[in-house]
Amino acid sequence: MTKQPSKPNRIKFPLTHAPIVEALLDLDCDLPPTLDFEALRERARQRLAERYPICRTKYSRQVEFPVAPETPNTLRVGDRIEAYGFWQQDEQQLIQLRQQGFSFNRMKPYTTLDDYLAEIERTWGLFVELAEPVMLRTVRLRYLNRILLPLKSGRVKLDDYLHIGPRLPAGKLALSGFLTRFSLLDPDTSFSAQLVLASEQWTEDELPLILDLAVTAAVSLPVDAATWSTIRPTLDSLRVFKNDLFYRSLTERCLNLFK
Repeated sequence: MTKQPSKPNRIKFPLTHAPIVEALLDLDCDLPPTLDFEALRERARQRLAERYPICRTKYSRQVEFPVAPETPNTLRVGDRIEAYGFWQQDEQQLIQLRQQGFSFNRMKPYTTLDDYLAEIERTWGLFVELAEPVMLRTVRLRYLNRILLPLKSGRVKLDDYLHIGPRLPAGKLALSGFLTRFSLLDPDTSFSAQLVLASEQWTEDELPLILDLAVTAAVSLPVDAATWSTIRPTLDSLRVFKNDLFYRSLTERCLNLFK
């Protein structure tokens, strides 16, 4: 059984004005080799159209360069279908049926994961019915946060707001922008995390930051109609892990911006 990370005691979720601009749940799966992925689009559209009437296809560009001596040195370029995205009419919620599995995306405004779990379970069930995935390989939660730090006279002391901010060498250097990435592993649960902190163009009064936080559990689970009951405990543990990382990345002063 997965051991849950301990919960931070400083502030309890949810924050009144959480800085979340997008939340994603990815369930990566092995799909059956006999699946006609192109035909999946129409079958899924018929089942999802009532709540998700907008359908968009995502492609990836493939480039092949033959290296065999008898083959002409000619590039082969083609497009491959990566996913079908089904959007709500207001485009605030998205279901993705991917070559690698299932995704649920929620844009701003975001309340709490609890408010979306029933819909995630329902649409995951439709994906299982339509695509018949064989094995579940990954459960991933990802949250994109946009944090607005107040400037005074065009300056801000990042250490007042960030525990993971960039550090400059001594001297008269001024920071004009930054991009920091951390790869983390929790030894108690074997969960992994990717944390990216990046600055955007500042305004007269604010410095916008993007805090991109993704937490992942590697699993090996046969998929059937009852799989959700097994996924849910892992999802709950990932949620605790993600929240803990979020709180530990920001100072109390920064968290107070979201109250």
